[in-house]
Amino acid sequence: NPALNQAIYKYCKAAITHRSGSYKEDLTILRLDGSFIGQTSGKVDNETHYSQKLKGAVAVEESYTLVSVHNHGTNLPPSGADFTSAGNKKYAFGIVACHDGEVYVYSVKNAKPFVSSGFDERVDKFKDRGYNIIDAYKRALDEAEATYGIEWRRL
Repeated sequence: NPALNQAIYKYCKAAITHRSGSYKEDLTILRLDGSFIGQTSGKVDNETHYSQKLKGAVAVEESYTLVSVHNHGTNLPPSGADFTSAGNKKYAFGIVACHDGEVYVYSVKNAKPFVSSGFDERVDKFKDRGYNIIDAYKRALDEAEATYGIEWRRL
């Protein structure tokens, strides 16, 4: 969908520009047609923040019709918390824009439920085996894909 692609590009660029040099996250919610639902800026490092207004706007939309777009100042791929949030809110998919230019798309639409702490433990397992943090995340994502049916890829 060209309109959705343009909106994703616009809000990824805006978040990275706004949060340059910081670990705070901006969050934008879009419909699959590219139209804007709402946006918020995080107040705590490495966390998105849902305002009451944004929570309400998301709650009234049909399941799997929304897209979550947010930035990661850490340059890490989608986290366990990203996947569980997408599952809880029933997003069609999510986008993570990293400050180093990497962009990831992820989805739990067809996945079995899992808790984010289990994903974090998988990342730690790979870090303990000597993998750098990015490779540890990617290996944990691959395992979660095989085990739970999550979907993810680097764009």
